[in-house]
Amino acid sequence: MASKAPLESTIQTSIVNVLTMYGYTVIEIGRTRRMVKCKRCGASTPAVGWQGNTPGAPDLMVTCARWQGDWVGIEVKRPGGVIRPEQRALAEAGATSIVRSVRDALAVIVDAEARHGHDAHRVEQVMQQL
Repeated sequence: MASKAPLESTIQTSIVNVLTMYGYTVIEIGRTRRMVKCKRCGASTPAVGWQGNTPGAPDLMVTCARWQGDWVGIEVKRPGGVIRPEQRALAEAGATSIVRSVRDALAVIVDAEARHGHDAHRVEQVMQQL
């Protein structure tokens, strides 16, 4: 039996945990404290999109002191997850990166470190372990 793809929230939590462990500041844009009850199943979930956040805004904003105020926007999608037009437009404009795994997110950080002239050796080591 094929394994089920991880939930987007699980991937996002893993990314946040790894990045904060390595000293990056991560702001979660894609989660809000406002809870909404699902009309179909009755479960309470964080409000998103028109209910709580700007459509297309990335799930995560990442920075570190070395970047001197620059930020990287990361949109988290589960494998096979649908990319909304607003999200695609921001990614195509270079404002965000769409990732589907912790490894993808770490690759974005390695690229950002290189753009800022810094070595990302520790992050690359983590990527090799995944």
